[in-house]
Amino acid sequence: MLAALALGVLAGSAGAPARVQAQDGSPPASAQAQDGVLPLEKLVERLRSEADAADPALVRDLAGRRTKAAMEALLDVYRSMSTTFMQREIARALVLFDGVPDAAEPALQKLEELATGAREPELRRAAVDGLGECREHGKAHLARIVESNADSEVRERAMELHITLHGPVDAAWYRELCKPPAAEKPEKERKGKESKAEKRGKAERKPTDDSPPTGSPPAAPRPTGRIRALAFGVLAPELSPDEVVEATADPYFEIRSLALLELERRGDKRALELAEATLAKITPLDSDSMILKVDERVEVRIAAAHICGRLAGAKMAADFLKRGTSPANHFPHAITTAVAS
Repeated sequence: MLAALALGVLAGSAGAPARVQAQDGSPPASAQAQDGVLPLEKLVERLRSEADAADPALVRDLAGRRTKAAMEALLDVYRSMSTTFMQREIARALVLFDGVPDAAEPALQKLEELATGAREPELRRAAVDGLGECREHGKAHLARIVESNADSEVRERAMELHITLHGPVDAAWYRELCKPPAAEKPEKERKGKESKAEKRGKAERKPTDDSPPTGSPPAAPRPTGRIRALAFGVLAPELSPDEVVEATADPYFEIRSLALLELERRGDKRALELAEATLAKITPLDSDSMILKVDERVEVRIAAAHICGRLAGAKMAADFLKRGTSPANHFPHAITTAVAS
């Protein structure tokens, strides 16, 4: 009986397929497939063939290998996708290569290209958000996006994310971003100040001399007001008192509000005086044609009202009541509500 059992075992093992170990020590492809893990080549082939109909989990599986070969395969698979959904899934998966030698830079460069050049807003947003998750190498790419010709929404989002990764080394760059735009002189005034030597030089200059190359890229746009305000918010605690006071007259309204709040935070004696002066200004219907000496936006006057209430307390009650009930003070409803609170 024992002999029969032994013969049965031998027959069963002889009929079973052999699982031969690969030379590099890894299990054979058949074993990997049985274990639920597709070989890299099979996984890439499946993603290419199924394209936009592929399961997004396959994209995450490929990125999860975190090798240079997997990164290159994922970038190649991206070309097979035509829907924004699958392109976005690949963009999100590229984050996993942050910190992977020889794979991080190409992966993050692809995210930067998508953030600045993709047509679909949701794809641009996914790419820039992905760079914000790259704690090791994402910051440099975000800085380039801030200084790029991408649309303002993407640049401002990149700045928000850069702040989450910033360090002391970024202070000098933030100061550059904070600088208010230089006031441009009218075209007529510039032309009127052209010297005779300059006119003669223009006449003698050949068309090829110092001519900009055809098709040269446009100059990088200036930082938006929002980008400048984000940078100012980081730098404000380190600025001198006079720099903060100067910022209360900045061309961008959000910086004016932040400067008033920073003076209040420091306990600067000028905070209440400047806040009262700001609250007393008028908000014109057209905020683009304001004269800052006498006009101010609603948002800044609301911030000033709260500062006055916190610093002066009950002493401001009579003044608040007078301003809030007098049409001559041009108090918009939002400011009246802030004063009432």
